[in-house]
Amino acid sequence: MNNYSAEPIKGNEIQLRNRALTSFMRFLANRWRQAMRNLFMLKIFTLIELLVVIGIIAILAAMLLPALNKARKTAKSAQCTSNLKQIGMPLVSYRNDFSGMFIPAAVGADNWAVFLSNRYLGQKAVGVFNCPETTFASLGTYISYGYNWYHIGTSYYYGSKTTPPAKENQLKNPSKTITNLDTRHLNFNDRGCFLVNSWYSATSPSGQNGNAYARHSSNVNILWADGHVSPIKCANPLNPYYELGTGNINYPTKKTYWDRL
Repeated sequence: MNNYSAEPIKGNEIQLRNRALTSFMRFLANRWRQAMRNLFMLKIFTLIELLVVIGIIAILAAMLLPALNKARKTAKSAQCTSNLKQIGMPLVSYRNDFSGMFIPAAVGADNWAVFLSNRYLGQKAVGVFNCPETTFASLGTYISYGYNWYHIGTSYYYGSKTTPPAKENQLKNPSKTITNLDTRHLNFNDRGCFLVNSWYSATSPSGQNGNAYARHSSNVNILWADGHVSPIKCANPLNPYYELGTGNINYPTKKTYWDRL
Protein backbone atom coordinates (compact mmCIF):
# COMPACT_ATOMS: atom_id res chain seq x y z
CA MET A 1 0.00 0.00 0.00
CA ASN A 2 2.81 2.27 0.79
CA ASN A 3 4.28 1.78 -2.67
CA TYR A 4 0.92 2.37 -4.30
CA SER A 5 0.24 5.61 -2.43
CA ALA A 6 3.65 7.07 -3.21
CA GLU A 7 3.10 7.47 -6.98
CA PRO A 8 0.24 9.96 -6.89
CA ILE A 9 2.16 12.09 -4.40
CA LYS A 10 5.18 12.21 -6.71
CA GLY A 11 2.99 13.12 -9.64
CA ASN A 12 1.37 15.87 -7.66
CA GLU A 13 4.79 17.25 -6.72
CA ILE A 14 5.82 17.36 -10.36
CA GLN A 15 2.63 19.12 -11.32
CA LEU A 16 3.12 21.60 -8.51
CA ARG A 17 6.72 22.20 -9.51
CA ASN A 18 5.72 22.69 -13.16
CA ARG A 19 3.06 25.12 -12.17
CA ALA A 20 5.47 26.96 -9.90
CA LEU A 21 8.07 27.06 -12.67
CA THR A 22 5.51 28.29 -15.19
CA SER A 23 4.35 30.97 -12.81
CA PHE A 24 7.93 32.03 -12.14
CA MET A 25 8.70 32.18 -15.87
CA ARG A 26 5.59 34.27 -16.44
CA PHE A 27 6.68 36.52 -13.58
CA LEU A 28 10.13 36.95 -15.13
CA ALA A 29 8.62 37.62 -18.56
CA ASN A 30 6.28 40.24 -17.11
CA ARG A 31 9.12 41.86 -15.23
CA TRP A 32 11.24 41.86 -18.38
CA ARG A 33 8.48 43.45 -20.44
CA GLN A 34 7.94 46.05 -17.71
CA ALA A 35 11.65 46.80 -17.56
CA MET A 36 11.82 47.20 -21.35
CA ARG A 37 8.75 49.41 -21.28
CA ASN A 38 10.27 51.58 -18.55
CA LEU A 39 13.56 51.83 -20.42
CA PHE A 40 11.77 52.81 -23.61
CA MET A 41 9.74 55.45 -21.79
CA LEU A 42 12.91 56.74 -20.11
CA LYS A 43 14.57 57.19 -23.50
CA ILE A 44 11.56 59.08 -24.84
CA PHE A 45 11.45 61.31 -21.79
CA THR A 46 15.16 62.04 -22.04
CA LEU A 47 14.82 62.95 -25.74
CA ILE A 48 11.91 65.26 -24.95
CA GLU A 49 13.93 66.90 -22.20
CA LEU A 50 16.84 67.37 -24.59
CA LEU A 51 14.60 68.97 -27.20
CA VAL A 52 13.12 71.29 -24.58
CA VAL A 53 16.58 72.33 -23.39
CA ILE A 54 17.69 72.95 -26.99
CA GLY A 55 14.56 75.03 -27.58
CA ILE A 56 15.18 77.10 -24.44
CA ILE A 57 18.80 77.69 -25.45
CA ALA A 58 17.69 78.80 -28.92
CA ILE A 59 15.17 81.24 -27.45
CA LEU A 60 17.72 82.65 -25.00
CA ALA A 61 20.29 83.00 -27.79
CA ALA A 62 17.77 84.86 -29.94
CA MET A 63 17.08 87.19 -27.02
CA LEU A 64 20.70 87.68 -25.96
CA LEU A 65 22.47 88.00 -29.33
CA PRO A 66 21.03 91.45 -30.17
CA ALA A 67 22.01 92.66 -26.70
CA LEU A 68 25.51 91.20 -27.11
CA ASN A 69 25.88 92.78 -30.55
CA LYS A 70 24.72 96.11 -29.16
CA ALA A 71 27.21 95.82 -26.28
CA ARG A 72 29.97 94.95 -28.75
CA LYS A 73 29.15 97.98 -30.90
CA THR A 74 29.02 100.20 -27.81
CA ALA A 75 32.45 98.95 -26.77
CA LYS A 76 33.86 99.67 -30.23
CA SER A 77 32.38 103.17 -30.19
CA ALA A 78 33.95 103.75 -26.76
CA GLN A 79 37.34 102.61 -28.11
CA CYS A 80 36.89 104.94 -31.07
CA THR A 81 36.19 107.82 -28.69
CA SER A 82 39.33 106.92 -26.76
CA ASN A 83 41.36 106.90 -29.99
CA LEU A 84 40.17 110.39 -30.89
CA LYS A 85 41.02 111.67 -27.41
CA GLN A 86 44.53 110.23 -27.77
CA ILE A 87 44.86 111.98 -31.13
CA GLY A 88 43.62 115.21 -29.57
CA MET A 89 46.39 115.33 -26.94
CA PRO A 90 49.35 115.50 -29.40
CA LEU A 91 47.36 117.95 -31.52
CA VAL A 92 47.31 120.24 -28.48
CA SER A 93 51.01 119.59 -27.97
CA TYR A 94 51.67 120.58 -31.58
CA ARG A 95 49.80 123.88 -31.11
CA ASN A 96 51.78 124.53 -27.94
CA ASP A 97 55.01 123.90 -29.82
CA PHE A 98 54.06 126.06 -32.82
CA SER A 99 52.56 129.21 -31.32
CA GLY A 100 48.92 128.12 -31.41
CA MET A 101 48.93 126.95 -35.02
CA PHE A 102 47.07 123.78 -35.94
CA ILE A 103 49.03 121.03 -37.63
CA PRO A 104 49.05 121.39 -41.45
CA ALA A 105 47.29 118.74 -43.54
CA ALA A 106 50.75 117.82 -44.85
CA VAL A 107 54.09 118.40 -43.16
CA GLY A 108 56.82 118.04 -45.74
CA ALA A 109 56.52 114.57 -47.28
CA ASP A 110 54.32 113.26 -44.44
CA ASN A 111 50.63 113.68 -43.93
CA TRP A 112 49.54 115.11 -40.59
CA ALA A 113 48.96 111.67 -39.00
CA VAL A 114 52.38 110.27 -39.88
CA PHE A 115 54.09 113.43 -38.61
CA LEU A 116 52.04 113.40 -35.41
CA SER A 117 52.90 109.75 -34.85
CA ASN A 118 56.62 110.18 -35.45
CA ARG A 119 56.93 113.26 -33.25
CA TYR A 120 54.52 112.51 -30.36
CA LEU A 121 52.99 109.03 -30.36
CA GLY A 122 55.54 106.44 -31.44
CA GLN A 123 54.80 102.78 -32.08
CA LYS A 124 51.27 102.72 -30.62
CA ALA A 125 50.00 105.03 -33.36
CA VAL A 126 48.63 102.35 -35.71
CA GLY A 127 45.99 101.35 -33.17
CA VAL A 128 45.18 104.94 -32.24
CA PHE A 129 44.49 106.03 -35.82
CA ASN A 130 42.22 103.09 -36.69
CA CYS A 131 38.66 102.65 -35.47
CA PRO A 132 37.85 99.09 -34.27
CA GLU A 133 34.81 99.07 -36.59
CA THR A 134 37.11 99.13 -39.64
CA THR A 135 38.87 96.05 -40.99
CA PHE A 136 41.80 97.89 -42.53
CA ALA A 137 44.61 99.16 -40.28
CA SER A 138 46.95 101.81 -41.61
CA LEU A 139 49.13 104.74 -40.60
CA GLY A 140 49.14 106.37 -44.02
CA THR A 141 46.36 107.49 -46.31
CA TYR A 142 43.73 105.04 -45.06
CA ILE A 143 43.42 105.90 -41.37
CA SER A 144 39.92 106.06 -39.86
CA TYR A 145 39.90 109.69 -38.75
CA GLY A 146 39.92 112.36 -41.41
CA TYR A 147 41.32 115.84 -40.74
CA ASN A 148 39.26 118.95 -41.51
CA TRP A 149 41.73 120.06 -44.12
CA TYR A 150 39.55 122.65 -45.89
CA HIS A 151 39.08 124.84 -42.81
CA ILE A 152 41.66 123.79 -40.18
CA GLY A 153 44.58 122.02 -41.90
CA THR A 154 44.71 124.64 -44.67
CA SER A 155 43.06 127.96 -45.51
CA TYR A 156 41.61 126.96 -48.87
CA TYR A 157 38.10 127.94 -47.78
CA TYR A 158 39.31 131.43 -46.89
CA GLY A 159 41.02 132.15 -50.20
CA SER A 160 44.63 132.02 -49.02
CA LYS A 161 47.19 131.25 -51.69
CA THR A 162 49.78 130.07 -49.17
CA THR A 163 47.22 127.80 -47.47
CA PRO A 164 48.47 128.10 -43.88
CA PRO A 165 46.57 126.10 -41.25
CA ALA A 166 44.26 127.76 -38.75
CA LYS A 167 45.41 129.34 -35.51
CA GLU A 168 43.63 128.92 -32.20
CA ASN A 169 42.71 132.60 -31.99
CA GLN A 170 40.94 132.37 -35.37
CA LEU A 171 38.32 129.92 -34.08
CA LYS A 172 35.19 131.64 -32.83
CA ASN A 173 33.74 128.51 -31.17
CA PRO A 174 36.38 125.74 -30.72
CA SER A 175 33.96 123.41 -28.89
CA LYS A 176 31.75 123.40 -32.01
CA THR A 177 34.47 123.22 -34.67
CA ILE A 178 35.49 119.85 -36.15
CA THR A 179 39.13 118.86 -36.36
CA ASN A 180 38.83 115.07 -36.87
CA LEU A 181 36.00 112.57 -37.16
CA ASP A 182 35.01 109.14 -38.45
CA THR A 183 35.71 109.02 -42.17
CA ARG A 184 34.97 106.71 -45.10
CA HIS A 185 37.30 106.63 -48.08
CA LEU A 186 35.35 107.39 -51.24
CA ASN A 187 37.03 104.66 -53.28
CA PHE A 188 37.33 101.92 -50.63
CA ASN A 189 34.42 101.10 -48.33
CA ASP A 190 36.52 99.10 -45.86
CA ARG A 191 38.81 101.96 -44.82
CA GLY A 192 38.96 105.62 -43.91
CA CYS A 193 40.97 108.56 -45.19
CA PHE A 194 43.39 110.99 -43.53
CA LEU A 195 41.56 113.98 -45.07
CA VAL A 196 37.82 114.54 -44.81
CA ASN A 197 35.74 116.76 -47.07
CA SER A 198 33.49 119.31 -45.43
CA TRP A 199 30.88 118.59 -48.12
CA TYR A 200 29.33 115.44 -49.52
CA SER A 201 30.97 113.84 -52.54
CA ALA A 202 29.98 110.59 -54.23
CA THR A 203 33.48 109.78 -55.53
CA SER A 204 37.02 111.05 -55.24
CA PRO A 205 38.85 111.11 -58.59
CA SER A 206 42.12 111.93 -56.86
CA GLY A 207 41.67 109.12 -54.36
CA GLN A 208 42.89 111.39 -51.59
CA ASN A 209 39.80 112.54 -49.70
CA GLY A 210 36.99 110.95 -47.74
CA ASN A 211 33.50 111.70 -46.47
CA ALA A 212 32.34 112.00 -42.91
CA TYR A 213 30.83 108.66 -41.89
CA ALA A 214 28.46 107.86 -39.01
CA ARG A 215 29.76 104.33 -38.59
CA HIS A 216 28.65 103.79 -34.96
CA SER A 217 24.93 102.97 -35.16
CA SER A 218 24.41 106.17 -37.16
CA ASN A 219 26.61 108.19 -34.77
CA VAL A 220 29.70 109.98 -36.02
CA ASN A 221 32.39 110.43 -33.36
CA ILE A 222 34.00 113.86 -33.51
CA LEU A 223 37.15 115.37 -32.07
CA TRP A 224 36.41 119.07 -31.61
CA ALA A 225 38.98 121.85 -31.72
CA ASP A 226 38.88 122.36 -27.93
CA GLY A 227 39.99 118.72 -27.44
CA HIS A 228 36.77 117.07 -26.28
CA VAL A 229 35.11 114.17 -28.14
CA SER A 230 31.39 113.67 -28.61
CA PRO A 231 29.07 112.05 -31.19
CA ILE A 232 26.34 113.44 -33.41
CA LYS A 233 23.41 111.25 -34.44
CA CYS A 234 22.78 111.26 -38.19
CA ALA A 235 19.84 110.16 -40.29
CA ASN A 236 22.03 108.82 -43.10
CA PRO A 237 25.33 107.24 -41.98
CA LEU A 238 26.83 107.63 -45.46
CA ASN A 239 25.84 111.28 -45.77
CA PRO A 240 25.86 112.99 -42.36
CA TYR A 241 26.26 116.47 -43.85
CA TYR A 242 22.68 117.43 -43.17
CA GLU A 243 23.55 117.35 -39.46
CA LEU A 244 27.16 118.54 -39.78
CA GLY A 245 26.54 121.25 -42.34
CA THR A 246 28.33 121.78 -45.64
CA GLY A 247 31.51 123.79 -45.28
CA ASN A 248 32.16 124.40 -48.95
CA ILE A 249 32.37 127.91 -50.38
CA ASN A 250 30.27 126.76 -53.34
CA TYR A 251 27.60 125.11 -51.16
CA PRO A 252 27.23 127.19 -48.00
CA THR A 253 24.72 126.31 -45.30
CA LYS A 254 23.59 128.25 -42.26
CA LYS A 255 24.50 125.47 -39.83
CA THR A 256 28.01 124.10 -40.09
CA TYR A 257 30.51 122.62 -37.68
CA TRP A 258 33.38 122.88 -40.15
CA ASP A 259 34.43 126.51 -40.39
CA ARG A 260 36.40 128.68 -38.00
CA LEU A 261 33.84 131.46 -37.67
